[in-house]
Amino acid sequence: MKFADGVFLAAVQMARRRMRAFLCAVSVGVGVLSMVLIASLGLFGERQLQQGMESVGLSGLTVYVSQAGQGQLLTAKHASALAATLPEVAAAMPVKVKSGTYRTSHQNGSAVFLGVNEHLGDVMGLSLVAGRLPNAQEVKYGRAVAVIDEVLAQKLYQRTNITGKSVRFTVEGKEEYFEIIGVIKSQTGAIGASFGNLIPTLIYVPYSCLASDKESVDQIFIQCAAKADLDDTGTQVKDFLSHREQVAGTLSVQNVSGAVEQIQGMAWMVTALFLAVGAISFFVAMLGVLSGMFSATHEKTAEIGIFMALGAQRKDIARIFLLQAVLTCLLGGVGGTVLAGVLLAAASQVLGVTLSIPFGFAAAVLALSALCGALSGVFPAIRAAKLHPVDAMRK
Repeated sequence: MKFADGVFLAAVQMARRRMRAFLCAVSVGVGVLSMVLIASLGLFGERQLQQGMESVGLSGLTVYVSQAGQGQLLTAKHASALAATLPEVAAAMPVKVKSGTYRTSHQNGSAVFLGVNEHLGDVMGLSLVAGRLPNAQEVKYGRAVAVIDEVLAQKLYQRTNITGKSVRFTVEGKEEYFEIIGVIKSQTGAIGASFGNLIPTLIYVPYSCLASDKESVDQIFIQCAAKADLDDTGTQVKDFLSHREQVAGTLSVQNVSGAVEQIQGMAWMVTALFLAVGAISFFVAMLGVLSGMFSATHEKTAEIGIFMALGAQRKDIARIFLLQAVLTCLLGGVGGTVLAGVLLAAASQVLGVTLSIPFGFAAAVLALSALCGALSGVFPAIRAAKLHPVDAMRK
């Protein structure tokens, strides 16, 4: 018997018992639908999280005083000392964070102001859209210049390049006009759509505009050298500040790159957990197909005997039942995948995001459906092939 003939006879058998085939295919489709939706949403969330963390631009190390003590404060001068003394430290930037507001003739709102130095571009992976970042002179003399992101620029002036424009900032009751010297790509756009107003507007200004060199810093961001070991560098930074610089209090050094990897790993674990739940429903569907095929084998015992009496070999009988199971599961897999695509497309329109099924994953799910169909049909096919023609016709 040719393969095409086996496929035709398997399709005929499915058509004759269309309700059973349909229900088996639906059960498989539901399992596939749940797996595809969970995987697609999980991958989307992981991708958004990764883009959001990358857009913020943090990497390397950050050091801060977790518990204050009596004595030497952690100041901006220590950032310069770290970069000048430790070979593993490529650049160090003190950070002072304060909240405030921005205002133009038509727009106003709240923001978080970050005081930074001339190493902003070295320490944080920011992408300039227009203009430039603060230089050493502006940081030293506290020039009223600022760097904002493209979302705020669009909100204020309905265009991205607004370098040269002046915006009124108010920080701790002090109001001053700042010149916009640079516009960067949005740092919150990738995750802001999901969290809305919970994500603050970040505005970068020279460190000396928010604090003096003698005031304590909130954190020091450190960009390590290319081949430096982050954990070892963190230990050196802590020892340098504690013992040589005599910084009081409890110093904490955090590996930002490692924290990002841990967050991504946790996101993947959550996705894998929900995917396992979807796989259980898929496995239950396979049991339904297996039960249906055993039932079909019992009902068609006489027909099997007639086929074998007419010259059909045992492998031909096994092939028909095996193909019937594969076609049933493949039909359910295709239906579940198509329905998942429709639902994701509808959700994309409603939420304003791009939700799609990765091509590789869709192909893998269909291949898995066919494989599980084959496994579900193996034992019924073997049972059908072992029937004796005469005994089968008697039944």
